[in-house]
Amino acid sequence: MDYYTELTRLKRLLRADYQAYLDELDKPWSGMNDDLNVAVKIMLEHAAGSGGQLPLVEACNIPEDPSAAVTVTLPQWWFEIITTFRELYEPSEAEYRAQKVLNELIGKQLGREERPRYH
Repeated sequence: MDYYTELTRLKRLLRADYQAYLDELDKPWSGMNDDLNVAVKIMLEHAAGSGGQLPLVEACNIPEDPSAAVTVTLPQWWFEIITTFRELYEPSEAEYRAQKVLNELIGKQLGREERPRYH
């Protein structure tokens, strides 16, 4: 598989058709179980050291000026998954696999299939 081409296609879908992007992320990939095992091991190690909690975001700074940049700090476990994949794979393949893994472990668990309800 040409991961650079696949990653480019994913990024194009993200901008053009978000549902198609999510559908593509949801598809199984070669080495999926191994990738998930690596990520889950990292998450479990961090959860064990933090009383079982894994924050999705470490910090978020939203400035008063709406034209200023927002900064988000990812938690260490998320960073470790990304850097571990970068050590295991070439850059495009690492990014492709990390996106698929984080979607599998986080995205699908956030209830994105449910329609928003307004009260």
